Amino acid sequence: NIIKHFKNLGKQDQLPEYEVLLRHAKNITKRYITLESYEQALSPNDSDSPLRLDHHKFPIGTLFESCNSVRRHDSEDDVSMNTTHTFTEGEDFTGDHVLANSILFMWEYSLWVELDYAVPEGDIGRVWEIMKIWVFIFAGSSNSNYRDLLLDMYCFKDLKDAIWNNWLVNVEGELGNWMADDLLQEHYNHWFEANLQKSNGNFDEQLHIFRSHRSMGHAATNLFDKGIQQLKSSSLAAFLDKHTDLVETLQEIRILSQCTQATGSPNINESLTPSPIQPVHDSIHIPIPSNPDDSSTLEGSTDGDDNSSSDDSQLDSDEAAGTKEDKTNLYKFKSSTGRLSDDWMDDAELQEMLGDEEADEEENSG
Repeated sequence: NIIKHFKNLGKQDQLPEYEVLLRHAKNITKRYITLESYEQALSPNDSDSPLRLDHHKFPIGTLFESCNSVRRHDSEDDVSMNTTHTFTEGEDFTGDHVLANSILFMWEYSLWVELDYAVPEGDIGRVWEIMKIWVFIFAGSSNSNYRDLLLDMYCFKDLKDAIWNNWLVNVEGELGNWMADDLLQEHYNHWFEANLQKSNGNFDEQLHIFRSHRSMGHAATNLFDKGIQQLKSSSLAAFLDKHTDLVETLQEIRILSQCTQATGSPNINESLTPSPIQPVHDSIHIPIPSNPDDSSTLEGSTDGDDNSSSDDSQLDSDEAAGTKEDKTNLYKFKSSTGRLSDDWMDDAELQEMLGDEEADEEENSG
């Protein structure tokens, strides 16, 4: 009992100085509440390293004798709960997974303790420091929406400022009474009822002592380390691709809107920049004449007999080679949307325009 212990020290006038208590607190943190100590509990070779300070090393307990089977419970509900997959160690495992699990729990819980102090004080900067660690934890878990939200806040300062400026509220106007606005709303709806599920497991005095080969069928996941690997492998690239596509789409919409307001009709060919991932051959050149009957404004049309004869000879040679190009290839439209680049035109109008051009060519040749 730590309270009783310090009362006895006070009666004997042996209370330690604050600096001594702070030094002990740092040593306990280094030993039991860091990701490095979690890894060292799983790897006894690291725990015994001469580079590790003595006051950071784990006390060594007795060798753990593993059970051949998981403890069975009397109730049918408990039996059904234990039908899930049980973690098993490799034959060469010499670490202490129970100790590692407790260290990982205390490390994650310490983040919540920091938030529990920072939020009532309205210290949004300390809250944000914890949120940056949670980016990796959410990336290592199945909470992809939370991961994306925190990445958005990290990448976009305006978004982060907008959220932070409206996230903490203090309806009482007193120091130490800040809280998150969504939690305040829940308080208005109904007070939370804590439902704690407690098991009947017993904890002995050797919980925080290293016992080689100790494992009881459960391995806590280091979500921080897993999140780093997930972000490196695929999650971060997928997040950036998604937002890049959104930015490109919004930019095209903005440019098209400006062009429409200026001209009264959209002009895709002049207003939209080609997508960097779109093949060049997706766009075919089609200048639209101001007068469909005036074939001189069409690309590929002739200004005289000399040009016409050269074009005809070129078409004849292409036809002889079996590579005659479709007539519509002389016109420019976006094949991905089917829209003409210089005007809007349906299929009937296009066919009519092409028919007029063929009739003009037959008349000129006759």
